[in-house]
Parts: sequence; C-alpha cells; structure tokens
Amino acid sequence: MRGEVSKSDQLTDLQRKWLRWVVLVGLVVLVGMVVWQQVSRIGKVAVDVKFAPFNAVVTIDGREVRNGRTVWLREGEFEMRVELEGFETVERNVVVQEGWPILGGMLAISDVGRDMAVRRSRDFMIVEGFAGDFARREGMREREDWPILRYLPVRNMLFSIGSEIDDESLVIVVRPSSSAYQEAAVRELFRLSSDVDPTEYRVRIEGERNPFRRGGE
Repeated sequence: MRGEVSKSDQLTDLQRKWLRWVVLVGLVVLVGMVVWQQVSRIGKVAVDVKFAPFNAVVTIDGREVRNGRTVWLREGEFEMRVELEGFETVERNVVVQEGWPILGGMLAISDVGRDMAVRRSRDFMIVEGFAGDFARREGMREREDWPILRYLPVRNMLFSIGSEIDDESLVIVVRPSSSAYQEAAVRELFRLSSDVDPTEYRVRIEGERNPFRRGGE
C-alpha cells in the first residue's frame, strides 16, 4: 500500500510540474502576442473596413485586410481593390485617416452574385446603418465647428442656401434662381440667426460676383 501511494504521489507531482510548465509557456506566448500586436500598431490608426458582402476580399495598399472588422492601417491615400465572384470588382483610391471608416457595397453582375447578395443581405444592412450613424456623428461635429450649419440648408422657389467642404473649410453656397433674387438670398442669409455672422465664412454666390468682403470667390 505504501509503495502504491508513493507512486501515485510521484505521478501527481509530475502532472503538477507539467501543468506549471504549460501555464508558464502559455503566459509567455500570450505576452509575446500582446507585445507584437502593440508594436505592429505603431504609426497606424484604427479603421473600420466594411464592404458588403463581408466575404469579399478587400486589399488596401497591396495588403489584404479583414473585411467587416476594425483594422490598423497607415494613414494616407492608397489603392483599394475589392473582389468577389459574381460581383463587379471595385478599384478606387481611399484616404485612410483616424475616425473615418471605409464603407461600401458591391454590385451583383450575375446570378451567383445576386443569390449571394440575398443570402448576405444583413451585411448590406449593417453597412447602411453604420454609414447613417457615421453621417449623424460627423454632422454633429461639423455643427459644433461651424454653428451656421444648424440653420442650413434653406430652400424655396426663389433661392437655396447650402454648404460644401473645401480643403477642410466650410463654404456657404447661395444659389438664386435668377439674379433678381440674389439680394433676397443674401438678406435671408443674414437673418438665419443672431448667433452666426455669415461674413466669418467663405461665401460663394453662384452666377454672380460675390459681395462679401471675406474669402469671396
């Protein structure tokens, strides 16, 4: 009996040693993966890449990235290619910058693609919802940066007053239906709110000389 107990104890000790080694190796591997991941992200930004359907192959700057996920990329302008059987291949330049997702949907050009689009319809819905949320968030940010956007656009039968982004600055665009309504459009621009001063912005009046004293085109 004593011999059997001794052998059992020895086996238990051996199992414990192996278990400690397994745990130690696992921790070393885990720490190594975390360190490698952090090092690999240096100089890169997190970007959401969602191109429906999500089983399409997305290549940015010659490197395949995980579609439908958040990936880490260098900032700048790069060539993007999206491919999937049954869909029209997408080739275009994309600007990678922090906070801006890369979104889109492929066009089915065959029965195979159309069947796939139906089966993966949820992917297209996710992209649409993500794009809507991003547009709302970006709109809120722009209204904070440029308060006049809270009162635009203005549209009626005589003129419209809208906006464009040019070189990261806001341009107020006035479009009178004819030159006779230019003055009315300008008056409306100044009546938008007592909280905003249109002369603080670049203003473009289409088809006419710009009467504003700052940044006129």
